[in-house]
Amino acid sequence: MQQFRQRYQGVRIRLHNVTGRDGLAHLRADEVDVAIGSMLDVGDDVHYVPLFHYETVLITALDHELATTANPTFEQIGTHGLILPPWHLATWGIVGLVF
Repeated sequence: MQQFRQRYQGVRIRLHNVTGRDGLAHLRADEVDVAIGSMLDVGDDVHYVPLFHYETVLITALDHELATTANPTFEQIGTHGLILPPWHLATWGIVGLVF
């Protein structure tokens, strides 16, 4: 950001820490020029370009039974409690498709 600001001194930058859904709402309301985030359901009214791809990973304690399972299935994972982000974030859409 510092390099960008030095190169384009006339451009005003304001960062907002919001969810992907809220960023999309700000974009549609013409309140921001660009939104960056996890957006599973973007719609045809915006231009969406994936910048990164993150693989979903399972995180467990070293002594958890799934830690030694080479390729745990969703059925195996589903029998354990999960720590998930708030329900309104994009991750829940993925969890809903699987479980």
